Amino acid sequence: MSIETEQDLETYVQPPELEHIDLITPARLDFAPWHRPRKQFVRKKQWVSHIRDIINRNNILREGRPFSYLTLPGPDLLDVRLVADICESERVKLHYLGFCKANEEESERLRRNVSEFETSRTECVARRSKVVIAPIQDIQRHNSEAHVALSHGGTYDAINIDACNPIALRDRNVTGRLIDTIRHLTSYQINNCRDSWVLFLTSPIQIDSISSESLSAISSQIEQNTTNSSEFANEMSNQFNQGESFREYVDRISSNNSKEFLSLVSLGLTKWLMHLGEQGHYRVKIMKPFCYSTFGRPPLTPNMVSLCFLFKPMPMPITDGTGLTRNPNQNIRENISIRDHIKALESTNEIENIDEILSDDENLLTQMIGETKDLLRQAGYKVDHPAEGYDAWLARNP
Repeated sequence: MSIETEQDLETYVQPPELEHIDLITPARLDFAPWHRPRKQFVRKKQWVSHIRDIINRNNILREGRPFSYLTLPGPDLLDVRLVADICESERVKLHYLGFCKANEEESERLRRNVSEFETSRTECVARRSKVVIAPIQDIQRHNSEAHVALSHGGTYDAINIDACNPIALRDRNVTGRLIDTIRHLTSYQINNCRDSWVLFLTSPIQIDSISSESLSAISSQIEQNTTNSSEFANEMSNQFNQGESFREYVDRISSNNSKEFLSLVSLGLTKWLMHLGEQGHYRVKIMKPFCYSTFGRPPLTPNMVSLCFLFKPMPMPITDGTGLTRNPNQNIRENISIRDHIKALESTNEIENIDEILSDDENLLTQMIGETKDLLRQAGYKVDHPAEGYDAWLARNP
């Protein structure tokens, strides 16, 4: 550049103009369906209750180790915040491992990073806690980041599969199914853990969310119980219409969304987990289950389940094939198994609808709303804004 005047000199010494840069900011804190008070009911009556039980059952405080928690957290890590509060009150540390989708928006990822940073500053949270940017299905891929994170995390006192997607929408020859991931996690725990642990499972159960092959596998194992146990068969027959066979019963209730269909699939999932657990000398018990509806308009048939399974290690009998010593009576173990399956049938038949519970108990509803507000306020939501706050949102989205 030829500099001949003062104006030329001024132009020369000025820094070049920067190109316009769009700064990425965290995603907006908008209220979402899982912020309804019924979700707080699940957190309080199911998650909090059973996590406290496992902390005490496994003597975690006495052992001086962290409570280990595997989860699928949302961008606000609400469940992690909740579990951290539980651990703090029980005077134990929390180690959590989370998995999230890899294709989320950058603004959503930044929001998650902010939440993770806030959570990591909590004194009771162990330093190696983290969220892996990968779908949980990747734990089945050897040497993937998800697989390595799972293995390095040890075993888990609680696993929370809080999923919006169906767990068995496709047949077994299709990859990426959540049901296969649950089996992998169950196998991993059984092979590496001899403590009790809990599995929380939230998933939609409706006639278009489960493949015919999966439904057939579920119903077949229930039918097998009716063949092998007259006691189970008698209890199961209470669900049938007069003169109806088991197959006719399954065909009838799988033609429409209903609480009966939801109960049948929940029973099948319970029996499936019980079968997996028995192979590793674990006794699996379904705890009190709940359901609710996500349909936008009446009839508000329940189609979401919140299930909890307790895995309790059982003694591993050693069989003496030489005849030198007497082997224990195996009939005792078989009788326990049958009773557990009958209790599973009773529990899934009596699954409670949270929408109805809260509708019938105004004080409980008010309590759940207040606790939801506290949790969201902690995450930075404008809960108390007169026009954009929680009460206004809930009025528009009952």
